[in-house]
Amino acid sequence: MSTLKGKAFATFAVVVMVFFSVPVSAASDLSMECNSSFSDVKSSLESLLSEYDVIVMNMPIGSDNDVYISEFETLNDLKPGNLVIMDSNACSQKIGRYTHIYDPESNFSAIFKDRLGIIHCMSTSCEETDLSNQIIEWVGNVDEMMYENVPTATFTESTQSNIGKLTVTNLYYYLGTSNGYKYYAVEYRIQSTVLDGVSKNADHYIECQVDGENSFMNLLDAKPDNTYTMQSTTVGINFSIPDGVGVSVSWTFTTPICIINNQSDISDDLLDIWFDIQDGTSYTTEVTRPGCFVKVSTASQYESEEEIKAQFRTPYNHFWPWDPTYTWSTLSIVTHPILV
Repeated sequence: MSTLKGKAFATFAVVVMVFFSVPVSAASDLSMECNSSFSDVKSSLESLLSEYDVIVMNMPIGSDNDVYISEFETLNDLKPGNLVIMDSNACSQKIGRYTHIYDPESNFSAIFKDRLGIIHCMSTSCEETDLSNQIIEWVGNVDEMMYENVPTATFTESTQSNIGKLTVTNLYYYLGTSNGYKYYAVEYRIQSTVLDGVSKNADHYIECQVDGENSFMNLLDAKPDNTYTMQSTTVGINFSIPDGVGVSVSWTFTTPICIINNQSDISDDLLDIWFDIQDGTSYTTEVTRPGCFVKVSTASQYESEEEIKAQFRTPYNHFWPWDPTYTWSTLSIVTHPILV
């Protein structure tokens, strides 16, 4: 799993306390791009949210990042309506013992606690994108999100090319504790969309070496199961603690016309699922929702690195008879959840 370095930023943490009446459309008055400094981010948010009694705190993190952030009381005691903004270099310092999810390849991350107490996280590289619009739209969306099951934390990110767009929403569910282990289920909502009008959706992938970041974590199950014919299938997924303690989560979705290749290896703690979508007849937007079930020692914390990919098939404007008929391109998002 590759890790790319994001663009460098001055390292700051910004905490914004937002009342839930902030309208998503309010961000349209701003024009501030992601390559601005964090002081510009702070100024733009203060300008945007000033009429809503916003409190903005700007703290340089300094060289001893782990200690400085873990002593940041506002972050450790996040209240509903609080929004924390930082660069991903700060995020990668693991922010003390606090639940957060980020993309190590991004250069910007945010954490928002909604009225239900759910922790929502997002990352972006946001090249040539209006960052302020992105922040406010994301906060508005997660505050209005409807759930089949109420998660402990969520993560959202999009990436795109001139061919297509990949949007990922991961939902992390804490199910309870039993016999010295904490149990979690994860739902990966993978959406790929064709943008150029001629390409086709081809594949969705999710891969994670579950014990790669924490040897005290184990993969217990991964769904959906294999299918052996190219077809659209209604899939039901359910995860619950084996002895019945705690809660269970379940969801249902209809797959694209595809073959599901669940290549996960429980004995090796490897999550590996590939949706081989019938690209010749795929729709402009395709969605899959695989999941996994994990346990972690109660003396430890959930920490992993997941890679989600979407592949697109594009007709090749060939000249020579031996030129290919199609080319394939891939978009990828890496997520790093830490749940405590």
